[in-house]
Amino acid sequence: MALIEEAIRSLVLSAASGRAYPYKLPQGVTLPACTYYKVSAPRDHTQQGPSGLVSARIQVSSWGTTYDAAKTLSDAVRQALDGYMGTTDGVYIGGVQLVNETDLSEPEPEIFQTAMDFRVMHGEQIA
Repeated sequence: MALIEEAIRSLVLSAASGRAYPYKLPQGVTLPACTYYKVSAPRDHTQQGPSGLVSARIQVSSWGTTYDAAKTLSDAVRQALDGYMGTTDGVYIGGVQLVNETDLSEPEPEIFQTAMDFRVMHGEQIA
């Protein structure tokens, strides 16, 4: 079964120069890089039951060794995702919308993060 996380990773990989990881950065990773995870995924229902449509909230963080590097990567990711519609890795994506963006401070010096939340309308198979 195709997962929305796999589809998002495919879309982010091109913007992130091949460095996109689920949930957290691996130890010793080369920056800039991205992380992604599903924050929530409420399913749509009709009177007959599940419709097969999901309105997922996906967070993508861009990491860099400078503020400018994190922001440059974040902008590339935004351009790749915001407004996207189509089928990726077998997942139908009806639309992606940027709903929030924030800069975060990190305890480690020389690591900068920009986090973006996207609403991703997509289909899923119903058993």
